[in-house]
Amino acid sequence: MIESVSLERTQLEEAIAVLQRQSSLLDAGIVQLILTVLQEKLDSLRQTAVSQTTQRKQVTTLFANVSGFTWVFEAMSDTNVLNMMNLLWNQLDMAIKEQGGMVDKHLGDGVMGVFGVPVAYEDDPIRAIRAALDMRALLSDFLQDLANSPIAAAAVGETEANWHDRLRGLQIRVGVNTGPVLLGQVGASHEFTAIGDAVNVGRRLEQAAPPGGILISHETYVQVRGTFDVEPIGPIAVKGRTDPVTAYLVLGVRPRLFQATGRGVEGVETQMVGRDVELQQLQETVRRAVQLRQGQWVTVTGEAGVGKSRLVHEFTRWLRESGPQDVVVLKGRAEPEERPLPFTLIRDLFTTYFDIRDNDRAVVAEEKFVRGMQQFVSQPEADIRQRVRVISQLIGLGGADVYRPVRYEVEPLQLRDRAYRYVTGLFAAITAVSHAAVLILEDVHWADTESLKLIAHLSRICRREPLLIISLARPLLFEREPDWLTMQELHRHVQIRPLAEDESYQLVQNILRKLPEIPDDLTNLIVERAEGNPFYVEEMVKILIEDGLIIPGQTAWRLQPKRLTRVRVPPTLTGVLQARLDRLSTLERITLQKAAVVGREFWDRVVGQMQDDIGRTLDEGETLIALQALEKREMVFRRQTSGFAGAQAYIFKHAMLRDVAYESVLLRQRPLYHKQAADWLVTESGDRVAEYASAIAEHYEEAAENITAAQFYEMAAEQAQERDNPELAIDYYRKVLALLSEYPDLVVELLRVQEKLGDLLKLQARLVEASQIYMLMRHTAELDGDLEAQARACNGLAEISQQQANYASMLGHVVQSEQIAWLVNAELELARGLLLKGAAHLGLGDVESAQQTAVQAIGISERVGEARFLTESLSLLCVVQMQMGQAVADASCLQRLDAQAVDLRRHEHLREALAFNQIVLGGLYNELGQYNRAARYLLEALRLYREIGHQVAVANTLNTLGETARLQGNAQAALTLHRQALQIAEAIGDRYGELFYRTNLGGAYVQARQFAEAVTELRQVIALSQDVARVVTWMGLAEVYGFLAAAYLGLGELAEAKTAVLQAQRQAQKSRDTRSLAIAWRILGKILSQVGEPISLAEKTWTASACFAKSLRVLQENGRAAMPREQAYTLWDWAIHEQRQGLLEKSQQLQKRALLIAKKLKISFPQT
Repeated sequence: MIESVSLERTQLEEAIAVLQRQSSLLDAGIVQLILTVLQEKLDSLRQTAVSQTTQRKQVTTLFANVSGFTWVFEAMSDTNVLNMMNLLWNQLDMAIKEQGGMVDKHLGDGVMGVFGVPVAYEDDPIRAIRAALDMRALLSDFLQDLANSPIAAAAVGETEANWHDRLRGLQIRVGVNTGPVLLGQVGASHEFTAIGDAVNVGRRLEQAAPPGGILISHETYVQVRGTFDVEPIGPIAVKGRTDPVTAYLVLGVRPRLFQATGRGVEGVETQMVGRDVELQQLQETVRRAVQLRQGQWVTVTGEAGVGKSRLVHEFTRWLRESGPQDVVVLKGRAEPEERPLPFTLIRDLFTTYFDIRDNDRAVVAEEKFVRGMQQFVSQPEADIRQRVRVISQLIGLGGADVYRPVRYEVEPLQLRDRAYRYVTGLFAAITAVSHAAVLILEDVHWADTESLKLIAHLSRICRREPLLIISLARPLLFEREPDWLTMQELHRHVQIRPLAEDESYQLVQNILRKLPEIPDDLTNLIVERAEGNPFYVEEMVKILIEDGLIIPGQTAWRLQPKRLTRVRVPPTLTGVLQARLDRLSTLERITLQKAAVVGREFWDRVVGQMQDDIGRTLDEGETLIALQALEKREMVFRRQTSGFAGAQAYIFKHAMLRDVAYESVLLRQRPLYHKQAADWLVTESGDRVAEYASAIAEHYEEAAENITAAQFYEMAAEQAQERDNPELAIDYYRKVLALLSEYPDLVVELLRVQEKLGDLLKLQARLVEASQIYMLMRHTAELDGDLEAQARACNGLAEISQQQANYASMLGHVVQSEQIAWLVNAELELARGLLLKGAAHLGLGDVESAQQTAVQAIGISERVGEARFLTESLSLLCVVQMQMGQAVADASCLQRLDAQAVDLRRHEHLREALAFNQIVLGGLYNELGQYNRAARYLLEALRLYREIGHQVAVANTLNTLGETARLQGNAQAALTLHRQALQIAEAIGDRYGELFYRTNLGGAYVQARQFAEAVTELRQVIALSQDVARVVTWMGLAEVYGFLAAAYLGLGELAEAKTAVLQAQRQAQKSRDTRSLAIAWRILGKILSQVGEPISLAEKTWTASACFAKSLRVLQENGRAAMPREQAYTLWDWAIHEQRQGLLEKSQQLQKRALLIAKKLKISFPQT
């Protein structure tokens, strides 16, 4: 068939050409008549050829089967039966065709019809059901005619009564389904047909339908509800599908409701309607900014298509044409796929304004940025360049080699603060040399969180500078940022609502103003379906023009009123977009499909270079022609700036349009296109390939280039970690593991990524998942025989158990690690395992074994020359000996750590090891109550870590300094330090560190008597720590509950305090946390002192005095000289209780003992 169509088309083209050449020799009227007929025929053949090319699209399939035909007519001759069948099927087929369907094939006693081919209509599902109802009615009429025909009864040798009974056996069953299919030529006969799951479902529905029944799927029902009366019959099992299909039985037609939908015509310039007030608000804001030198932040919100972008378009045009002079306008847009990446909206803002292209080399990007800033900032070039590097490092612009020095000069929080200052300074400089600056940020609802924070920070200068920030967003922004509108005093909200009905009519009248007369039914059709959305109004008019209902001319338009009832009015925007795609030429459609594979943003060069599965490409001229046509239709827009030099960037008008175009790409073509897109991005991005690693990886994954995709996902994960986005990094690492799981020979790569992922999950306090990954790593290593990797995995599992205070499990893992490490002489893993083993013994209360293990760890650490392990080993020994009450040994241990510090200072490359030594010493002296000495060590550690740029350690050191301040009684200093630690942890994604820092912040709030704030912080910690899916339990819970009990006690909520303190006791006993257990007894004593009643625990009655005595005994029996502060506080609180009881002498004795310790520690007690 295709060959004959092609031949006929060629012959027609030749005939038309001959007639045109000889037109001067023939009668002009006759020639024109013949040319018109030939051209119509040629257009029809071209449409047939296009419609029968292989394509993917959504259609509605109809399967009908007439059962009992052979039985009814078994007595007739074969010829008569065949004539009878042809008579019936001609009528049934016509019912399909009359509703706009295509008869695909006949299958025995059945037929398959397809609706949506060659051209989709907005109501294809409705048409299919109408055809089914018509077929049922036609069969009824056919049977009625036969029943009334004595000739037919005689032909089969039946009496009239028997004939009527026999005819009742002739029934029709119909199944209708809507879904995506592949349309193309199949088999040796090249039969054009539809294949796919949607076809299979339609057939199964027909088989499940009752005689005379019409079954439709849920996919069809959602597009026809309200038009037909239906009855749900529940799920139906379908062969080949796991899940059943929900089906509905069609009962009949309802009185049809008038429905309309649509989108505006692409390229039609219309006036803005219904937004005058909002436009005046923006204009007045600029005038005020210029006059008063004071800016404002305006957020414009509204649903998609409601007119936000059009409002800003008119506003910027007013600025250009008649607004205040010398106003600088900068624009940025957020993209949904970039939301996980920090500062991408800010990056888009600067790259757009300074014309920085994505394939610019890092030095070129920097130079453009510097030159751009020099327009506004009057400073030496070296200073500007440094500012550019700091800002670029924050927003992820430029190559790592250029900006790497910045990372080691400042920590991320300092880098962020400095970059914030520089960005703020830049906009202040812009406003200083202009009347005002306008910052327009589109699609802020897709923006990343860090960009939103920087915008909020930048808005602070609006009070003193003429800076106008206009952010456009959908209402879903407020789901992410509920406090968005209250962040700044000068924040104004402009809400764009759907057009009122009269405004919608005005817009339609404006768009159709070239029609001499606009029918009411046409206007109603558009207005009712658009529902006040201007975008939908415009798109609807475009559909009408493309369908030929409206014929535009140079000065006037014409209307084809008879076609109004046949116009396609897609019920959803997706349906409209697919319908529009059907109207594209082959060249335009292929171009749009290739562009859709590249992404929402794409480039002409990569689209032009893409080859299909037989090596065909579009040449440069074809690509340009197609893109110009698509621009004219306003399906795509040309971007003013391009990421890659020599390539013009384009963007789809809407993401949904891109999605619909992508879904229409043949499955066999997609991998080819994705690979070519990935290869192109790799080549063009050059030394900045890491910035595009995630997009490249996605393309390779879709191309089934799994190994290459895994490499780029790993690169993307590392990039995400560099930019402090651990959650995104985790997702990418998981993708790597999924892709490599099919390649058992890539064990080295698997183990590397498994370990990275386990470590990162642990940092995120996702202990359950981390444990699963370490177990997977151990299994992988066992299969490969990699003993050292097994040891590392066992040590990772031991660390998880330690954090969950499961010391028995911890010991089991490290024993395995130790045995394996000995076998392969992996001394570093052995040292690590011994440290964990010592901690496990300590947690289980076996101090002697812990001491022996610590000594072993010291020996191995000294032998391998690993400074950090030696520090940890000496620290472990110190803690063990403190537990054993060996004060002299403590001093010796500390002296060895001091000696190590002296040695480390001789080696510049060991500064990180020295910093770790100092923080360990600081923590130990905190335990010993020598807080001033502890602070000296900790401040030195903080200085070193900041110089190195080790932010996890910086936060940890600040937290420890906060503990020093709290232990000294300086609650305000402690609050400041803990907040700083928490801010860094949140910035870099250290969720596990957050547990500690938030706990200590809660403790500082308790000391500062800000009890409500303490409860808020501590409850957050408890919620996360007891999350079964993430953590299960946490080693610090005893301390958390102790602080929480103290907070409730301060609030006077004694019942809650009692519940919390009992929980603290249970957790402390479980984790063998002596300090927390002693504190819990002390707090319980304070609670009972206020209640005035004893409590029964474990069949023993406890008074307040008994609880204080128990607290002191726990501290003293443990033998730790390291807890004098807790002894002092227990004595002090006990003294207060005895004073309340009137036992003054005992109270004075307890106070005297408490004050002696306090004087030595230089701490004070709260006033009572």
